[in-house]
Order: sequence, then structure tokens, then C-alpha cells
Amino acid sequence: MNNTMPEKSILDDAHALTKGAVSCIPLIGGIASELFGIVVTPPLEKRRQSWMQQIARDLDELRNTFENFSWDRLASNEAFLDVFLHASQIALRNHQEEKIMALRNAVCNTALGVDIEETRQVFTLYR
Repeated sequence: MNNTMPEKSILDDAHALTKGAVSCIPLIGGIASELFGIVVTPPLEKRRQSWMQQIARDLDELRNTFENFSWDRLASNEAFLDVFLHASQIALRNHQEEKIMALRNAVCNTALGVDIEETRQVFTLYR
């Protein structure tokens, strides 16, 4: 099982180099560089942000659907934390929507108390 965080892509490197080059423009370089950083988010950051927003929406939907869903219980659930962190690492290394959906389902199932061994099988399939 690969537990490493995704590495920067060539697009992330190109983003950093472009931002650095823009910062070298006399007089306006600093402002232009910051504007570039605000307007053009690195690809890995976009994936991370999308993943976190999807998970937040999913968990909020669970809270609205299931009366026994508790944020406090979820925050202290070590199994949920393990699954969430593992799924997040895999999701950031994937672009395929079907795989990301399966990982989101694994996180949600664990939040609802579904057997963690079934959830781990998802990780085997989608690494």
C-alpha cells in the first residue's frame, strides 16, 4: 500500500516558474506575481480543494439525512480518520471521477459505521 502524498506535477512546477518569472518584471513584478498566484491556482491545490468540498457536502448530507449522525462522535472516531486520510491521499493522485466517487462513498460509509474492512477493499481497487 502506497501511503505517500502525491508529488508535484510538471504543471505545478510550471506554475511556480511562471510566478517566479512574473515577479522579475521591474516595478510591477511583485504585484503581478501575487495576482498570478491568486488567479491561477496550482493543479494539485485545485484537486485538494475539490475533494474537501465534496467530502464536506457528503458529510453534511449525512447529517441532514440520519438523525443519529453526530459531528462529535465523528471527530473522535479513529477508524473514520484513518479512512478519510487514506482516501484523501488516493483521491489527490486520481483524476478519474468514478474512482473519486468510490473513495467518497468509502469515507461516508465509515462515517455511518459500515464495517471498515469493506471500506479497505475499496482502497485496494482504486490505488
